[in-house]
This record gives sequence, C-alpha cells and structure tokens, in this order.
Amino acid sequence: MVVNQNEGEEGGEDMYCFRCRDRESDLVTDVWVHVDIAWEDFAAKLARTFGRAVALVYRREGESQEVKVQAEMEFEDLCEYLDNTQILTLHAEVRTARRRRVGGGLVRAVQG
Repeated sequence: MVVNQNEGEEGGEDMYCFRCRDRESDLVTDVWVHVDIAWEDFAAKLARTFGRAVALVYRREGESQEVKVQAEMEFEDLCEYLDNTQILTLHAEVRTARRRRVGGGLVRAVQG
C-alpha cells in the first residue's frame, strides 16, 4: 500500500491510504498519511478527522477475523503487512474508543 503520489518526480512522498468507514455515521473518507508516521500522530489525525478518539479495525486479505489497531506495536504490524502486500488502499472501519478504569486508577482507551 505504499503509493508514491509524485511518481518519477523529485520530492515524491510514499503514502499509505486508509479508506475509513465510520461505524457510527457511515461516513467514508480516505485518510492519507506518510509511511513514516508514528501511531500517536496517526491516531491524532483519525481523531481530528472523525471528531473523537477512534480505534481502527480491518481484515487481512483471505482472513475473516478482525484486527484492531489501538497501540504502536499493532500499528507497526499493520504497516509491515501493508508494505508486504502492496495493497493500494486499505478498507478499514473506525469505532469510538472508550475509556475505562483499569486497576490502580489508570485510564486506558479501549475499542467499543
């Protein structure tokens, strides 16, 4: 899924394209990000795009089980999968990330 938007030109950047469908509103929008983006920056961009904290959910080709992306390690696995498969656009769903209390008073975002 690495796309060079200026193929053959100087200054071209490799980008990922996520076609995101909002589970709550059915809004579908393409989210383009640079391949070197960190999870925190990607999550922030999704939050700005959808107006709330969200979790990203997708299915790998040929598999029926959903894969949830809610942390840096999961996002790195997703990027590796995209680099290996060269999918041009990943179809994904965004779901509201809920916060809940975890032992010791810590608050952690979880997919809802």
